[in-house]
Amino acid sequence: MKLKFIFTFLIIIMLLSIFSSRLLNYDDSHYITQSKLIEEYGHNEAFNREVNFLGKTYTNNDGTHSKLPAYFYLILKKTLSHYSLFHLMIYILYATMIFPVYFIFKKYNTKYHFLKTLLFISMPALVLSANSLMTDIPGLILFIWALYLYKCRKDKISFIISILLFITSMLMSYIYGYFLIILFIDLIFQKKKKVKSFLLIILFTLIILLVLILTGNVVSPITALRWPGSETIFNYHKTGMKFLSLFMLIGFFTLFNLFNRNTYKNPFFYVALFLGIVFYYSYSGYPLTTMLIFIILTGNGVFTAINAFMKENEFPFIYTIYGVFAIVSVVFFPMIISRYLLIIILPIVIIVASEMKKKYLYIGIIFNIVLSVLLLYSDMVFTNSLYDININNNNKPLYYIGEWAFRVRMEEINGKMLLSSKTELEDSSIIVIPDGMAAWEINEHIKPYLHHISTDSINTPLLSTYSKKGRCGLYADEYGCLPFSFVRGDVFTYRTYIYLTHIPELMNDNKNKIEIWDKDPIIPLTIPDTIVFRHVENTVFDFQFFPDNRVRDISDGIGVYFVHNEYVINYSIIKPLKENKVIIMGKYDSLIIITDTLNNSLYDWVGVNAKQKD
Repeated sequence: MKLKFIFTFLIIIMLLSIFSSRLLNYDDSHYITQSKLIEEYGHNEAFNREVNFLGKTYTNNDGTHSKLPAYFYLILKKTLSHYSLFHLMIYILYATMIFPVYFIFKKYNTKYHFLKTLLFISMPALVLSANSLMTDIPGLILFIWALYLYKCRKDKISFIISILLFITSMLMSYIYGYFLIILFIDLIFQKKKKVKSFLLIILFTLIILLVLILTGNVVSPITALRWPGSETIFNYHKTGMKFLSLFMLIGFFTLFNLFNRNTYKNPFFYVALFLGIVFYYSYSGYPLTTMLIFIILTGNGVFTAINAFMKENEFPFIYTIYGVFAIVSVVFFPMIISRYLLIIILPIVIIVASEMKKKYLYIGIIFNIVLSVLLLYSDMVFTNSLYDININNNNKPLYYIGEWAFRVRMEEINGKMLLSSKTELEDSSIIVIPDGMAAWEINEHIKPYLHHISTDSINTPLLSTYSKKGRCGLYADEYGCLPFSFVRGDVFTYRTYIYLTHIPELMNDNKNKIEIWDKDPIIPLTIPDTIVFRHVENTVFDFQFFPDNRVRDISDGIGVYFVHNEYVINYSIIKPLKENKVIIMGKYDSLIIITDTLNNSLYDWVGVNAKQKD
């Protein structure tokens, strides 16, 4: 038994180490920056220092996490010389989970505990997060160790250590603070005489948190709940989409369900698949190519929830964990991101895998490992490709919008963040705008002066952890039909613009309306609409449709009349997926453009750019 654990421990570390060249990508880049500020300016100045995030200015004290991750990375930075060693430390921590998870399965399952441990430890969502330098996996590992000591060991020392580990995991990621609710419920139903002791522990914990809050070492719970993207403390206004996202993620976590023959004997499975179809057509913004996977994941997630409800009295403590975190994620969270829901995987696997036969466990493990390796490779290629971006700005000022690895790369090549408050730039400045990567709207005063130079893309393998169309990814976005995506060719696009202080005279009369949808600045048109251009001479009118799948698939286009002195001098039909440039030769003091629908006005989102013909 010991040799089996040691062998598995080493195999996990060796397998993950193959992908240790993955660079910084998402929130880890912010934590690393904070650790550098602490090292350079000291504790107090670093956390009161103004920093830029999402195009706005904050101090580090305005964040939504505790400061522990910054110190965590500061220690790593001082003790380890390379990011690969950062990864190695997290891999070792990750591999230690086999021990507490095994004993938790042994307590709450009937047989095949080691296989179920492998099923859990090989889950793609966990493995992919373990290859990140964020604190989610370290927090989860500490939480699972605390859970093991609390439920599987019955001595006072284990209980005290479990509380300390729980508090540390909460500082890594405040979601684990909700374990207080779980402990309270469990102790009430377990032994009422322990309630007073538990209340003392809660009081002691709250006093520690209060001291940390007052000394500025951790944000207040209210601030934490009102992070960017949150409109209220109780985010019930997004409940429908969050339930759907939760079902999809649960369905992904429990794909091994599909290898169990008994699944297909259960009528609830087919009811759940039907609900998946209903959900798909209710949220038809997802690409048709992902319909089957969407239905399978959502249906499987609904089936898992129904199945769990039917087994309600079997694992009361496990259901408490499952229920509390599910309710908290739907009611409180302003978004659903799979890495915030990693803790839900453990109770799901315990519930669903409790009756799985040995051969189905083997199939599930092999499937998890293959998918995990594919995703690890794709994630590494995509992340590291962002560091190969190079912008030829010819020594002109370089600005960018966007966060995470894109920001890290732009700053490496001396780019400056284009803040939302910025209203003007130096002439011939270069601006790089990514599709995704937490990009934000640039100031409306700058848009009219931007001229498109180039559009570049990064390719990834077939499986990707990010999709610009589906807005999905294990890190990339809160919603999406998959925690990963199937893509072909370009998956990440960024556009380069030059800022010229001279605006084309043709666009000047309408410059307050100008937007940037895809490439050049355009004037959005309502349908029907009338717009006037003055001093037209040999002009190219370039009509652009909004870059959206619904526009491409549903809009039948628009009709455009060019009128001068009440005479129609040109009529053109403008349709999606076509080059819609209309050239008007001649000189006109005033030219009126009138737009109208064809057969329907659905998704006729179109704009126009006007420039003199070369």
